[in-house]
Amino acid sequence: MPDDGRFGYLTVQASTDAQAFAGGLLTTDSELRPLDFRCTTAIRPTALQKALYGDVLRQHLFVDLLGLTLVRAADPQPDLVLFQDPALLYLQRKLEPMPALWVVAETGTAGGETGEIRPPVDPQHLTITSLSGSTIGIFVYPGYGERVVQVKALLESVATHFDLLEPFRRMLPLLARVLQPSRAPESTR
Repeated sequence: MPDDGRFGYLTVQASTDAQAFAGGLLTTDSELRPLDFRCTTAIRPTALQKALYGDVLRQHLFVDLLGLTLVRAADPQPDLVLFQDPALLYLQRKLEPMPALWVVAETGTAGGETGEIRPPVDPQHLTITSLSGSTIGIFVYPGYGERVVQVKALLESVATHFDLLEPFRRMLPLLARVLQPSRAPESTR
């Protein structure tokens, strides 16, 4: 991976009623300047899909429908993908050989919904200190620990100059707009 790698910031946001989901991918350069932004339309699983997919619905929505779609459409392609929701860990198996890394602010929660089971992670992980002084844990899907080693120098270099998690915050208002219910035109009667 080149020293001036491209970062793909992947996020999935739920609607206020948690019945619809939209995804966004912001690709940046190593100085976190935007190179590309993609987002999906809102996806609202049907009752039939909820019944058929059961416990794996969230993983299917986040990885197969939103995550893969966004990463494959990115232009330019990121060299690595960062995400904050642990449901996206399963993305690594489908993006081979591109590293897909779960980043967790140590002061925050481990991501995911309350009561959600924490997914398995590889024992090899990385802890880095961001520009703000906060600690960030970086995890990968089991069996992909070498991905952390591959990107360690790049992540540490960027984190000493920039807030590594800030690009996630840029996307929140954009995805919130995608998830707003459309309003029917008012009648002129």
